[in-house]
Amino acid sequence: MSTRTKNDRKERERYVRQRTRRLSAEAKPAYKHGWGINQLLAAYKLGQVLGALGAPRWWDLEIHEIDMLFPWNESTVNMLAEDMQRNGYAENCPPIVLFENKVLDGKLRLEAARRAQVTPRFEIFDGEAEAALEYAIRLNGRRQRFTEAQREAILVEMEVRG
Repeated sequence: MSTRTKNDRKERERYVRQRTRRLSAEAKPAYKHGWGINQLLAAYKLGQVLGALGAPRWWDLEIHEIDMLFPWNESTVNMLAEDMQRNGYAENCPPIVLFENKVLDGKLRLEAARRAQVTPRFEIFDGEAEAALEYAIRLNGRRQRFTEAQREAILVEMEVRG
């Protein structure tokens, strides 16, 4: 890929991140019990922006290679999906984090939302690949209780360090 194409892609991703953040803030419901007309309009605009830029629909998102390093837990997905069917995507449920238009953190929550047919919340990771890897290890390391040796093995596998 040429430098110009990479720069164009990065500029486009930067624009999408900025626009998504602004529209997501506008689209957040002010009340627990529903969306006002302004929030619905902002959510619609967000969908238009992402659609125009060729971003995948949330249910078609791919899992980033970094998130594939961490284990899949079917019982957790089932438990989350049942909870989401009863309560929706709760405010205390962390957002799904995207990097390079793929899921960096939250593959289990994404699958649970698909099964429960609820729309999750998203955030976009703003940084380079090494920072994204360190972010994912920091989050999943706490959840998975990785040893220092396991963390180093992941970093070596991703050819970021070592």
